[in-house]
Amino acid sequence: MKLSFVLTLPSKLDILQKVGELLENSVKNFYPNHADIAFYLNLAVTEALSNAVKHGAKKEITVKIIVENSAVNIEIIDKGGKLDKNPSVIDPNPYDESGRGLFIISKIVDKMEFIQTGDSTIFTLTKYLKHDNTTIN
Repeated sequence: MKLSFVLTLPSKLDILQKVGELLENSVKNFYPNHADIAFYLNLAVTEALSNAVKHGAKKEITVKIIVENSAVNIEIIDKGGKLDKNPSVIDPNPYDESGRGLFIISKIVDKMEFIQTGDSTIFTLTKYLKHDNTTIN
């Protein structure tokens, strides 16, 4: 069984947060026993899209989601964004506003990667849905 969709949306937070809800509901429908992971994937995607709006995308963001073979693969393409450097995950200071998003995402997904191509940044996330899977790493 496979579900895939591609959305190209304006770079506006109020619209983009609906993508997390769409992902959560899709995973719940395909894998009812992974409702907790679906919830956390919503959080990870919402956080990633928020970062894309804040740090990059000037006009639009494309989100590609594939749910297949007990895995969720997400690609966030930030058109018009350019990385100054490859973002790193740090254990954030609890009093600092910066750095929490990538840290949270890294604890939810099994794999994440940034790729710079021309005038776009591609942020890929992968979560494996195994029977013995823990919700957060």
